[in-house]
Amino acid sequence: MSVLQDSPAWVSGLIIVLSVFSSILVVSIFSVQAKSECDISGVWNHSAKPAELLIDLNKSEITVYSHDNNKKHLG
Repeated sequence: MSVLQDSPAWVSGLIIVLSVFSSILVVSIFSVQAKSECDISGVWNHSAKPAELLIDLNKSEITVYSHDNNKKHLG
């Protein structure tokens, strides 16, 4: 028999919560490292539309830089 089968239900729940929390923590740490090591800021072409997107990682935002099909969709 495993230890979890003999434990109260709250112990199993606590282990699940801690597992989820630790997974989120690991992903967050790697996200911060990736942001600091890989700067993709600048103007990028949209893959499916005749549009350009302005990516600013310092502000954590993406805006429409230009859009050939709809000039009103800027910003």
